[in-house]
Amino acid sequence: MSKKVWAILFLIFLIMFGLNYLMPLCYGDDYVYAFIWPGRSMYIPLPETAERISGFFDILVSQWSHYLTGNGRTPAHMLVQFFVWQDKLVFDVLNSSVFVLLILEIYWISNKGEVTFKNINIPALCVIFFSVWAFTVNFAGVFLWISGACNYLWMLAIVLSFLIMYVHKYYRMNQETIRSGWAKYLVFIWGVLAGWTNENTVCWIILALGLWLFKNRKQEGMEIWMWYGLAGLCAGYMLLVFAPGNAARAGSYANVSIWSWPHMRFNLIMFGVLEFFQVFLWFFIIVSWRKIRGVKITEEGLRHLLLIKAFCALNLLSGGIMLLTPEFPARSGFSGLVFLTIAVTLLLCNRADFNVSLVDDGAKKFIWLVACGCFLVTLYGTYAGMYSTCRYNRRVVTAVQQHKKAGLSSVLEIPPPPKFPEALVWMSGRHIVRPSLKEDERDWENVAFARYYGIKGIRVVNLERDGS
Repeated sequence: MSKKVWAILFLIFLIMFGLNYLMPLCYGDDYVYAFIWPGRSMYIPLPETAERISGFFDILVSQWSHYLTGNGRTPAHMLVQFFVWQDKLVFDVLNSSVFVLLILEIYWISNKGEVTFKNINIPALCVIFFSVWAFTVNFAGVFLWISGACNYLWMLAIVLSFLIMYVHKYYRMNQETIRSGWAKYLVFIWGVLAGWTNENTVCWIILALGLWLFKNRKQEGMEIWMWYGLAGLCAGYMLLVFAPGNAARAGSYANVSIWSWPHMRFNLIMFGVLEFFQVFLWFFIIVSWRKIRGVKITEEGLRHLLLIKAFCALNLLSGGIMLLTPEFPARSGFSGLVFLTIAVTLLLCNRADFNVSLVDDGAKKFIWLVACGCFLVTLYGTYAGMYSTCRYNRRVVTAVQQHKKAGLSSVLEIPPPPKFPEALVWMSGRHIVRPSLKEDERDWENVAFARYYGIKGIRVVNLERDGS
C-alpha cells in the first residue's frame, strides 16, 4: 500500500477517533446495557436491585435474558455490553478502526471482491469516505453512540466481510476460490454470524444470494462452500427474527397500527428523507446509466452492471421494508446508503469496462471542489458541536462526583445542556448530538444514569421556565 493511502486511512481514523473520544456514553441505552438485562422493556426504569456488568459471565447471563425478553440482536448487544463494561477508550480505538475497515470493505467489493492493499484507487477511496460522511442520516447514532455503532456499523462490517467472498467468486466463476474442504464449515459459521445482524437487510441478501445460486446451480465452477454460507446466513437470520424477545418487544407496539394513515405517513416521510440524503448518488447512477446505454461495453462491464443493479435494489428494498414496521428510526437507512455507495464505486472503479467517460473533466474538478468545501465546513461544525456536548457531560459527571463525595441523599439537579445555534447544527451536517436527560427524575434514562453512578436520582432544572 502506498504512503498516500496509509496517510488517508490514518487521517480517517484520527477524525473518527476524535469524534468518538468526544462522544459520552449516551443517556439511555448505553447506561441500561451497563447492567445485567432486567428481563423487561428498557423503557421501564431500572430497579434498585439492578446489577452492573462485571465480567464475561455476566454478559452471557444478561444476553440470555435479553434474547428471551428484549430482541434477537445478540451479537450486537454482546458487543455493547462488553464496551460499556470496559474503559470507553477501548471502544473509541476499536470503533474508529472498524469505520476504516468498512471503507475498505466497500472498496474491496467494488474492486471485484479482491482484498488487497496494493494499487488502491485513491479517488474512489475518498468518494466512499465522503459518501458515508455526508449522506448518513443520524451520523452520531450510527458511528459514535456505542449502542448504535454496535448495531449498525459493526454489524454491517460483518455482513460486508461475508459478501466479499461471494463477490470475489462472482467475478471468478471458472476458478476454485476456496480449496480447503473444512473451510466450508467456517463459511457456515461466518454466515450464521452475518445472518444474526440486522432484520431489514439480511432478508434481501438471502433472497439475492439464493436466486443467484439457484440460477447458476448447474454452472461449472460452483463450489459447495457457497451453499454452506447461504445455509449459515439463513440459520443466523432465523436466530435473529424468531428470538422470543421479539415477541415480547412486539407487545410494546400493540397500540400501533402500521396501516393507520398517520403512521404510514410518518414512515413514508422517513423513507423519503433517507432517499433525499442519497439523491446525489442516485443522480450519478442515473446519469451514468444513460451514458452507458447504447454503448458497446465489454463482457466484464455487463457483469458490473448486473451487480450494480443488485445493490441498487438492495438499497430500495432494505429501506422499503421499513414502511411496514411499527418503528422507523433514521439510522436503519444506513445499510441502504452503503449498498448505494457500493453501486457508485463499482461504476468509478471499473469505468474502463464501460467504454465511456462517466464524468467530464470540468465537472470532476467542480465536484471535488464542492466536496472538499462541504467536508471542511461539516468537519468544523461536527467537532465544535461534539466538543460542546463533551464539556457539558464532563460538568455533569463532576457534579455527580461532588454530590456523592458530600454524602448527599437528595436528587441531584443539573442545568440543561446549552442549545446549539441552528447555524452550527446545519454546518455539522446534522452530525451532532444533544444530551437527553429529562426534568423528571423518574424517566428511564435518568434512572439508568443515576443507577450507573450510584446516586439517588438526577433531573434537569430549567431555570428560565421555573422563573428562578
